[in-house]
Amino acid sequence: MCLIFYVAQQCFAQGQRNQLTEYIYQTLKQNEKGFPRPKLRDTVFVGVFDGASTEFEGIKSSRRFVSEPRPPHTIIFPGLYYSKAANTCLKFSVEDPGELFTVRVNGNVYTSTINQPDLVIPIGFTKIVNWEIQQGSNKHKDLLHVNRLIIGAGAFTMPYLPISFLYAPPVTQSNLNQSTYSRREAIGTTLALSTSTESSETKPRMTALNVFHQILAAGISSTANNPDPDIQAVNKALSIIKGAFGNESVTETVGKIKGNELLITANNIFEEEFHTSMPTQGYGHSDVILLLQNARVLWSVTNGALTYSVLDYERIVQLTADQMRQSTDPTLSALSILNPFSRNGGSRPRTPRFSFIRNSTRTLFPTTDYKFKVTKEQIQSQRSTNTYYHSEITDYTSGYLSFLGIGNETKTVKQTFTESAINEITVASSQINEIYLKNESSRPITIEFYYDNVFGGIVAYQIPEFELAPGAEGTMRYANGNVVPGTTVVLQINNKSYSTVTDKNGYYQIFIEKPATGKKGILSAGNNKKEIVLPVSASVKADFIIQQTKNNQPKD
Repeated sequence: MCLIFYVAQQCFAQGQRNQLTEYIYQTLKQNEKGFPRPKLRDTVFVGVFDGASTEFEGIKSSRRFVSEPRPPHTIIFPGLYYSKAANTCLKFSVEDPGELFTVRVNGNVYTSTINQPDLVIPIGFTKIVNWEIQQGSNKHKDLLHVNRLIIGAGAFTMPYLPISFLYAPPVTQSNLNQSTYSRREAIGTTLALSTSTESSETKPRMTALNVFHQILAAGISSTANNPDPDIQAVNKALSIIKGAFGNESVTETVGKIKGNELLITANNIFEEEFHTSMPTQGYGHSDVILLLQNARVLWSVTNGALTYSVLDYERIVQLTADQMRQSTDPTLSALSILNPFSRNGGSRPRTPRFSFIRNSTRTLFPTTDYKFKVTKEQIQSQRSTNTYYHSEITDYTSGYLSFLGIGNETKTVKQTFTESAINEITVASSQINEIYLKNESSRPITIEFYYDNVFGGIVAYQIPEFELAPGAEGTMRYANGNVVPGTTVVLQINNKSYSTVTDKNGYYQIFIEKPATGKKGILSAGNNKKEIVLPVSASVKADFIIQQTKNNQPKD
């Protein structure tokens, strides 16, 4: 099953369907009915509690004492239940229903009524349950694991599958603002072939003790069969001397390795880019939604856990929010509700959708431009290696004429040939969301940036001018009086963060949302921080004097 889904991921990386994806889809589609159908709901009878004796009869944990590995310890095996339904309930009973009892399941407390003999508690898809039952002052607690014996796999086709939202930027007078979405995939294959030959010789190496032993051995051998008592005395003395000096054996191995390696790398790079049209009509109208048309999706269930994977698709469709909302296709018009701006006719949603993550707030001064970019990268690789080797070992023994250089010397020769082949496939994908903004007005504007964590789009919402108010302004200088340009200044107030950059004269000015009168805030530049209180009708004057470092960066 895992192999099929891995192949599906590789197929999706290459985009449109082919013979392999067609075979995978049809195979799963034909066999999905063969898996057992799970029950809609299952009730686990956990057991009965006797409040008088604190005894509990039912599914309980077991304990086993083991001495190895040390130190000796006890292993607890939780109570186990195998369910054939994803949605599960737990049932607890008591011996005496005349007295109220409570059951605590994963921190939630459930209480019975008078003469209620049992409690049925839904746990949904929970797998691990910590429970406790109490009646009067007596109680019993334990741990239960619910394993779901649910497996299955199949495939289905979706007419349109949204993959990314490209939110339109705020409207300007000359319509220079634009949002861009680009997708890049690189599929690379690396083939490596390496060969090596290793040869070595192992032979004894002569030492002074070896030579002395050979001399003694020759003397002992030549006097061994002589009947002369004096010669026999010499033979015995030589034997004693030889034994007294002991033995020494030294071998020497000399070898060499020759290796060659061949690498072949091939990369296929696929790139595509989408952007909002110009001139733009703003969010809720010119937002671009990217959809996979007739996307075929594989699904699998293992132990109750559901997994999806896109197999292939026919083509990528690019539609604006207005086109989707006005479409006669019921699927497209229904999917338009996913865009929170589209539901409100282009106005800002009162509450950002659950997937929106607030990133930052930026003030743009007149005639300035700004680019915001988010990149998501993913790299997946698979390597397979095959190695072949062949070894030959030859032993040579010296003859009695070896001391004259005739014949072989005693040695062992080993030769090993190794051949390795490596095949590595790497799939690298990156998605880049970029938005370009330019302030063409005569006043500073404030932009709030949100990131859509589900569809990957960037939302740049311009706070209307009537909501803006001056927050803080000042000049940043070094201790020697020189101004500090290009440094970020951040104001945190009302649980929000506003930032700007000092100009060439070291001056900065931050505009914030109303109302902020009397509110306390933290103004920071680098490691320098100031606590400020906003006045009624003017911004706070806050200058920074910082120390100059080697890199001309702020420092306490």
